[in-house]
Amino acid sequence: MTAALLPSEWPAVLERIAQASHARGVMIVPVTSRSSGLLATESMGEGLEIYFREGWDKSDYRHRALPQLRRAGVAIEQDYATSDDLNKSGFYQFLNKVGFRHSALVGFRPESDFTCFTFQLDARAEPFSPAEAQVLAGMRERYMLATEIMRSLSNSRADGISHAMELSGTACLFFDRRGAITRVNAAAERFLGTDLRIKGGELASLHATETAMIQKKIRTLLDATPVLQTGLSDPVLVTRLHKRPLALRMQRLGGPLPDIFNLAVGIITVEDLNAVPDPPAAAIQRLLSLSSAEAEVAILLAQGLDTREIAAARQTSDGTTRAQIKSIANKLNLRRQSEISALVARLSKFYP
Repeated sequence: MTAALLPSEWPAVLERIAQASHARGVMIVPVTSRSSGLLATESMGEGLEIYFREGWDKSDYRHRALPQLRRAGVAIEQDYATSDDLNKSGFYQFLNKVGFRHSALVGFRPESDFTCFTFQLDARAEPFSPAEAQVLAGMRERYMLATEIMRSLSNSRADGISHAMELSGTACLFFDRRGAITRVNAAAERFLGTDLRIKGGELASLHATETAMIQKKIRTLLDATPVLQTGLSDPVLVTRLHKRPLALRMQRLGGPLPDIFNLAVGIITVEDLNAVPDPPAAAIQRLLSLSSAEAEVAILLAQGLDTREIAAARQTSDGTTRAQIKSIANKLNLRRQSEISALVARLSKFYP
């Protein structure tokens, strides 16, 4: 309960749980979607590093314990593995190599993001008995209550941020450690529809390439060392018919709550570039060293028009327009039309 209210206490609490259960190490593990940065005792550190580096999180033999965990709330090896399995399994050979062997799993979040406490014994220790496993299972109610406290704190924090964004007129969405959208403020709801939608819990554009860019940016932010990544501040542009794109910017949120209990690990802000005034063509021409015709084309691209619509607006051929767009991209060392649009949209803020 103390750690639930003061998350900085989790390391000390886990150490005391390990001592009380005679386990060499203890950790809290999301069973269905694992990631590094778990809550664990120091004794698990080196083993966990190798666990993820060598890909054992994808082939953990204990995945077989999930039905037992959901049914009974606790699982030990005797419930899902034979002694032959333990001796021949590559996973248990890996555990032996890092000084571990038997474990007890206690599930305490029976939702889609199923989570359990793992009690890991030393390689020389005898396995937990069924009676000992039941003693560990008796702590489930406390784990579940602690989880609810932390999720309530996370909700309150997200409420505060969302309300502040609302007051400033900023549209925003929140996502959890799996990249799933967990909250949308009222300002952002008006953008959800055909061009931008939530599909299967994830934010998606009408275009597969833009959806992939959104998900890639979120996954990069969720990495353990996002500060080492490049291009995090660049927006993802979501194209719209006869309108300028929406500019999506992602940001990782800090805070004391561990990611596995946090409903708001990151935030996505949505900016309607249609509401941004056009920069003067002369300014674009001068700043980007474009011809007057190319500057006009660049501004129309930023407004969300496609090649055919730009040609019609300027009363030129599609071929001429494509050649002008290619020339703009070459001059600016850009590859995609969306990059031209983003650059012009950013400049528009300085030339209202």
